[in-house]
Amino acid sequence: MNSSYTWSHGIDNSGSFFGSTNDLFTPVDARNMLAERGNGGNDQRHRFLNAFVLDVPVGKGHAFLGNAPGIEQQVVGGWSVSSITNLTTGLPFTVYANTAVDFSGFNSLVDRPDVVTAGQLTINRGNPDGFFDPAYFGKVGTNFCPGSVFFDS
Repeated sequence: MNSSYTWSHGIDNSGSFFGSTNDLFTPVDARNMLAERGNGGNDQRHRFLNAFVLDVPVGKGHAFLGNAPGIEQQVVGGWSVSSITNLTTGLPFTVYANTAVDFSGFNSLVDRPDVVTAGQLTINRGNPDGFFDPAYFGKVGTNFCPGSVFFDS
C-alpha cells in the first residue's frame, strides 16, 4: 500500500492557455499584471492519494484451497485485488461581469463584476447547479470606462 497527502496553494497572475478550468487566460489590463494576482487555475489545496495491491489468499501456498487440483488452481489461484483512490478539493473559478460587453475599455471582455446584492453571498453546498446565486454579481449602473465602445459621452 502507498499513500500520500499534499497540502498546497498555487498563486499566479496569468491563467494557462490549456488550463484545467474554464478560466480565460487574457488579463483585464495587460499593463497592470499585479491586479491579476490570485489563485492559480490549477490550485488544489488538498490531495490524498492511496494505492494498494492485495493478493487474495486462495490457491496454491495460501490458507484457502491451498491443495486445489489443476483446473481449480487455474481458476481460483493467483488472484489479486488493487485500487487507486484520488481525493482532491475543487479547482477555483473566476466570476466575470459579462463576456459579451467590454466595461473596462481595454477590449478584453473579461471584466470583474461588482457585488450588487446586500449581505453575504449565500452558498448552497447541497445543490451543485445552484451553488450560489449569480445575480449576486453584476455591474452597478453602466460602469463603462472612457474610451469604451459602449461609453456614452
